[in-house]
Amino acid sequence: MPFDSPPPDALLIQVVTTVCETFAYAIFLVLFIVMSYLRLSPAMAGRRKGLAAWCGFVEVSTLSLVLLATAHWAVGTGVMFYAFFNGTAPNTTLNQILFDRYLGPMKPYLSVGHSLAFVSILIGDLVIIHRLWTIYNRSFRVVLLPVTMLPASISFSWQTAHWVLSSLITIYCTTLIARKIWFSVRRQEEAQTRMFFLVMIILCESAALWLVWTIFFLSAHLSGSDVRVINNALVPSVIGIANVLIYLRIALAGLRVSSRPGSPTAGRTTRKRAGTTGGDNSESHRVQGTLTNPASFAMASMSGSGTDSEWHGGAYGYGAYEPRDSFSGSGKRWYPGSLGSDDGTNVGHLGLTNALDADRKRAEYGEEYIVEVPQASLHYNRSLRKPPK
Repeated sequence: MPFDSPPPDALLIQVVTTVCETFAYAIFLVLFIVMSYLRLSPAMAGRRKGLAAWCGFVEVSTLSLVLLATAHWAVGTGVMFYAFFNGTAPNTTLNQILFDRYLGPMKPYLSVGHSLAFVSILIGDLVIIHRLWTIYNRSFRVVLLPVTMLPASISFSWQTAHWVLSSLITIYCTTLIARKIWFSVRRQEEAQTRMFFLVMIILCESAALWLVWTIFFLSAHLSGSDVRVINNALVPSVIGIANVLIYLRIALAGLRVSSRPGSPTAGRTTRKRAGTTGGDNSESHRVQGTLTNPASFAMASMSGSGTDSEWHGGAYGYGAYEPRDSFSGSGKRWYPGSLGSDDGTNVGHLGLTNALDADRKRAEYGEEYIVEVPQASLHYNRSLRKPPK
């Protein structure tokens, strides 16, 4: 008796694959929507508004992962419906349908699905390399090894070698990021130490999620298990979830910190100007905590681009007052220190990156012009012209 549908095992595994991918894709989509809401909300968007808030590397890579996951899910769903409504010969085996890709009409779609998963892995590797590059103050030496491994992983046609190299990139980058945070923790106060540890835990957990998934995939692939079909289908969504969870958890942690009474980013603060005489020597202002970088706080930029990470240096952010006669107006203008990146404005022109630089600038400009700004959680809005407490 001829079959009017694919063999039961083949149809079952294709349906299970589609259901699992739909579930993972739905989780990724919900997390992305929440992140988008936080990113575009007035309290979090900072100085970049509208489309400009989505022009950074982190935002573009996240949007790319969403599009890839959507396309992969659409292809997988189409293949499932094809397997359900189109019959095959009774001697067609599960391997021929799902693994060897020799079933004619399905082969182009399955190849597209593989390509989408491959590009998702590539973007995931680029994101973590960029994160490492950013937290090490854009040092190319520290990313030389993973950048070299990246084209090597692309050139390998052997799937196992490609996944192993991708895993090594993840381990290398995450280890160096954790090392950077660990050594920074040793110089912080107790409240700031908790922040640094939270960042390190979040990043390590995200990397562990992807590594566990990779090991699971390789085990299924090397053993020839049918589960590898499901693993391959979930790759774009799992990569997206691992990245978006970093941004969301750090953003929400930052919001909790900034809303606590006594937090440096909560309410209004008053700071006495150094070196001023007469009149009102206090400045009342609201410190506006912003998520200019969706995955950075506690003075450790975990990912981001451009001017997003220009506020911090070492254990403190540093800034300077400009003397009265150097600009038109009354009083003194506050210039925040930067990581040495100048976006063409006077803001951050002193380039104070650490305590040693601050000491040198004090000797050059005078004590009253260089101010330490301990910061516990969030980036401050660079548009402010007054020093946060």
